[in-house]
Amino acid sequence: MDKVNEIKRFIANKGIEADIIEHKLLGLKSEDAAKATGFYIGNIIKTLLFVSEDNTIVTICLGVDKIDIEKLSGISGLKKPRLATKDELKTILNTKPGGTPPICLPEKTAVLIDGKVLEKNFVIGFGGSEFIGLKIKPNEIVKHSNAKIADITIDCMNEETKTHTALHIVKGATQKVLGTVLTTSVYVDDSNGRLTVQCGNKPTNEEIQRIELEANNCINENNEVKILEIDRKEAEDIFGNIIYDVFPVPSHITKLKILEIENWNINCCNKEHTRTTREVGKIEIDKIRFRDVKQLLEISFKVI
Repeated sequence: MDKVNEIKRFIANKGIEADIIEHKLLGLKSEDAAKATGFYIGNIIKTLLFVSEDNTIVTICLGVDKIDIEKLSGISGLKKPRLATKDELKTILNTKPGGTPPICLPEKTAVLIDGKVLEKNFVIGFGGSEFIGLKIKPNEIVKHSNAKIADITIDCMNEETKTHTALHIVKGATQKVLGTVLTTSVYVDDSNGRLTVQCGNKPTNEEIQRIELEANNCINENNEVKILEIDRKEAEDIFGNIIYDVFPVPSHITKLKILEIENWNINCCNKEHTRTTREVGKIEIDKIRFRDVKQLLEISFKVI
């Protein structure tokens, strides 16, 4: 806990507006950190150390993004930069994987922070341990780590981001055609998705075709995919139980990320999504499976 205590002292001495978040779940990956701290994954950041033959640099970016090595090399001047090993991380920054903070770094450490981090009101980084989170404003990171703002991440939209959005589009289409309400499970693997909903009767082929048509109509309308981050109690007061599905949101989660496609779908969801429906592309339903005993309808689809 030496590094954690060092960070606490650093925050107090500098008068930094930040909160230490202790949790019991291992938070090595961004998704794990989101679950552990109870915050939306889009606010999770990662602090990485890159090394080359003659120099080092620390990068800070959103947890859902990836560092573009070519951009990093061009901006930093490092030749063939690579991620530091566990031993190098300990020697250079006195931290370990899953614990590197965005502040309280050794003096004269070169730091680059991706511009997208600055778009957030606050972010959650590591606080010296894989069991400690650090809630802090991006401008505080820039000020106290002497970070330079740069574009250092890969410009791409993950296929799973599109498929997660497609799940909400297919759910809205299914509700419109069949009147279904509750989702019992979802599955995403790259551009393949599966939505399982409670359904009283096996749909006809014509109804399945209508679901696919309605889903693609929603895509072609280029509707905005709105994301609202809100306190759980406030969300429940405003929207009621319509934001929930059959699978529960853990009780320790105090803030919710609500996705809304106006007049189509509104749901609690902590995944990354496209900005508009048209960015999804096209949805093609592969097959359906109706489980009569359990009254469940599985719709398997792919994004193309």
